Amino acid sequence: MALDYNIIGERLKQARINKKLTQEKLAEQLDVSVAFLSRI
Repeated sequence: MALDYNIIGERLKQARINKKLTQEKLAEQLDVSVAFLSRI
């Protein structure tokens, strides 16, 4: 079964918004670049 990155990305986005985190803050906490996070 292939991963559906659109679903994963939407879930991440909703969780991030619910926690009131910016992409920058989340990327920092995950130790990844903002560019990488935004591609998910």
